[in-house]
Amino acid sequence: MDGLRVIELAPPGPLRGRVRQMAGFTERGAPLRRHEVPIAGLVVVLSLGPEGIAPLYRLVYDALFGMAAIRATPRFSVLALCGIAVLAAIAIRSLEERWPRLRVLAGVTIALTALEYSNGAIALPEAPALTTDVGRWIRTQPGTGAVICLPIGVFSGNTPCMLESLEHRRSIVNGYSGVMPPFYEALVDTMSRLPSPESLLASFYPEAPADRVVPVVAALAGYFTRVALLPAPDGLPTLRAHQAACGRASREWLARLLR
Repeated sequence: MDGLRVIELAPPGPLRGRVRQMAGFTERGAPLRRHEVPIAGLVVVLSLGPEGIAPLYRLVYDALFGMAAIRATPRFSVLALCGIAVLAAIAIRSLEERWPRLRVLAGVTIALTALEYSNGAIALPEAPALTTDVGRWIRTQPGTGAVICLPIGVFSGNTPCMLESLEHRRSIVNGYSGVMPPFYEALVDTMSRLPSPESLLASFYPEAPADRVVPVVAALAGYFTRVALLPAPDGLPTLRAHQAACGRASREWLARLLR
């Protein structure tokens, strides 16, 4: 739709084109261009994003529900191209109505437009596999826990993991969207260091602030170190040795956090 011939034909559409009784497109035969011109103009402004005509974009952003979830404003240009295509069609209709004997001119114009689209195929990436060893293995595992694929990023590298989820049908931590939780980027940074203790803690408590990890680890180190010095209770002769090992691990973790 964004070919040069189409764009060249679009201006005559609003200037001279008349469409009579196009059912479903107009009301009482009103010119279709009266609808397409403002719509195409609006989406062109929206495709420029906040860096374009800022006051108008801000007005639409505040008034229209869902604008906050739009990740790439240039995609509005698809709607603008649709409007240009409609206006180009109006221009072709105008040529037929004004000069009925020169309909061959309209045919030549359409042929030139079609010729422009035959300039080659768009290179597409190779289609992914419908099934993978990882997806099949996860599908056979018990439980319903979420899956994380490493390495993990905020945007890049998450597509294969998202496709694999179609096979094992579990929730995944990886992904990308126009709307992200406020803690997601910090979570990705922490989870990328798996299997560190901090990342394992974040997998269970993703909403926990990072600055509160040190007090929690200090409390664990103090608790296990203290109870390991107490006499072993009856029937549990290995409990204190286990708690002493937990105390050593907690102290090592705390020392690494405080470096």
